[in-house]
Amino acid sequence: MAQVTRTYENIRGVDFSKEARNVIVTRSPDMVNMWKDYNSDDEAIVTREGFNIVRDFNNTNLALQGIDKKIYGIHFFEDTGSNHRIYHVGPYLIYEGSSIENDEIISSGMNKKKSISFMYNKKLYILDGLNYYRYYIKNEGNNLSHILEKVSDSTRIQTEFNKLDGTTVTSDSELDIPFVPITTMSRAPLGGGDVYQQINILSPYRKNAFIGDSTNKVYSLDTTGIDGNLSNIKVWINDTYIDVVNGTAISYSYQADGSSEVTFETKSFKISSIDAAKGTITFNNAPPKPLTLGESNIIILFKKEISGYADRINKCTMSVRFDNRFFFSGNDTYRNAIFHSELNNPEYIGDLNYYQDGADNEAITSLCVGGNVLWVFKDGREGGTNLYYHTASSSGITLTDSTGNTYTDTKKSYPMKTGKSSFGAIGFSCNFSDDICFLTGKGIYGLQYSDLSSDIYSENFVCSRSKNVNKKLLGESNFGDAEAMEYKGYMCILVNGHMYLADSRATFKQNSGFEYEWFYFEHIGIENEGDFHEACYLKSFTKGDEEFLYFGTKYGEIGLFNGDTFSDNGVGIESYLTTKADNFDIINHLKNTNKRGSILKVKTIPNSSLRVYVRNNKKEDYKFITQLSTTGFDFNSLDFANFTFNTDKIPNYLIVKNKQKKFNEVQYKIAGEG
Repeated sequence: MAQVTRTYENIRGVDFSKEARNVIVTRSPDMVNMWKDYNSDDEAIVTREGFNIVRDFNNTNLALQGIDKKIYGIHFFEDTGSNHRIYHVGPYLIYEGSSIENDEIISSGMNKKKSISFMYNKKLYILDGLNYYRYYIKNEGNNLSHILEKVSDSTRIQTEFNKLDGTTVTSDSELDIPFVPITTMSRAPLGGGDVYQQINILSPYRKNAFIGDSTNKVYSLDTTGIDGNLSNIKVWINDTYIDVVNGTAISYSYQADGSSEVTFETKSFKISSIDAAKGTITFNNAPPKPLTLGESNIIILFKKEISGYADRINKCTMSVRFDNRFFFSGNDTYRNAIFHSELNNPEYIGDLNYYQDGADNEAITSLCVGGNVLWVFKDGREGGTNLYYHTASSSGITLTDSTGNTYTDTKKSYPMKTGKSSFGAIGFSCNFSDDICFLTGKGIYGLQYSDLSSDIYSENFVCSRSKNVNKKLLGESNFGDAEAMEYKGYMCILVNGHMYLADSRATFKQNSGFEYEWFYFEHIGIENEGDFHEACYLKSFTKGDEEFLYFGTKYGEIGLFNGDTFSDNGVGIESYLTTKADNFDIINHLKNTNKRGSILKVKTIPNSSLRVYVRNNKKEDYKFITQLSTTGFDFNSLDFANFTFNTDKIPNYLIVKNKQKKFNEVQYKIAGEG
């Protein structure tokens, strides 16, 4: 009888798409809680990292009211080299102190919905679908104060605005308020001028820049229905702040038309009346002409509230940074709209800075940036276009500055273009190592292109990425709620306490595209008095060379994966790998195992053991063979018979005696300690 051997080595991942007998020998038909350790010399397959519970908001000194303690967000605030964690728990925003006793409640009025955040200019901006916040830490003496403010809060903006007195504070740029734009420049007292900056939808304030004519006392603003409160109007004439109530005397000079003679005058200026409905302001004296022809020498700052403007951003649930601007979407009132800020200013959203991608009966589900492209994914539930994209387009406009000189200003726009995708995105999208991936009803798909102009309408522009795990992944309940984060080179997808990991370093060709190799984790969550609190929220964070992966549960617990921990909060991890159900490519002969047994080759891991099981085509259940108290079960190579693991520089060889007679196919299972 001929001797047949099989070596199971270089295991690449799981394959749930086929029956166990049809899986190739380099994949496992059933592997749980194991992954490839790329930090080891031999890139061995090992038991996954364990995790510790870093916060349990059921056991806290904080007075948290109500039963909803679901983790809706984990945010990272960076300040002077330090990183602070901010937790969104139920309706609360909580600052993590140095210990649980030092945690602090920042807010108790958060929306009970997943929140997102980004850092800019030492402030953390948070969106919860109800408000657009900014958070920062203020050092007052020896005490740290946590400041959480609504960006567009009218009360806060008004309080700041009232500081503008012309003495202590002489310019609105000194105020901590959203940017106040000059909406019209070079405007004549009765109208006209050049449209300049857009209205800021996060602020009710704006400016007009006029050219005085020394004749007109009445100045017509570029809008009607303004706030008629005199205290909400500020005026500068020839760069001098004017007390619009009591008057301010200024000396100025000008040239009469057609004359070379310079005229010097001193007059006191104040506002004598306001027609709020018409948007006109009347001065007691006619403001002077500019010394230089065409110069805007009169600035009027005024207030006009526009209902619903700020809520365009307040009710967004998505944000990405693209081309040094912040893009927002996810507002249920504007289901097909994306909004964006001006350059490097998340507090200045122009009222015309928005685009409508497709019909408003289909919602935008996610935004993703890849290279120089902003990708916009829609749900496609109504049969419309599922994919749009935006790239930057520059145009020049001619303007006249405050000195009367004309110049060309470059304006950026982001026109919408249509992509091609047969699949609607029902959940997340992400840039996974420069591969734009998104969640569909048929699994994870990726955009495969090198040149948008030629590839975007090709047949293979959208390709599957999750073939090997779709059978299990698509069977998950609430599949569209899956969370995705990148961690240590893996795209980690969390749903129902299960985690699916795509390996960015291991792919294989499939049709005209490529697929990832995958791993699979179970039991991500917390055992609590007999109940299992599964993880429902995932967040990764990188600081220097260190990577962190957090998860949250519906019940207020937060876990942190730890490469130095091989248990889940003190509970052993159940992990195993099976080989294919192998007939050794000889289906018409019965086989017997080698009497001398098999060899298992493992690497050194202190205080570890493993168990070996076997089953054949005559037995449905696995039979326990042996438990080996060894130096571990880190492995990437398995040989029956010669049962082998490729391992560390100092491998440990273990004999596994195994008698199997007259079988057609055999399958082995290697399990960790559990």
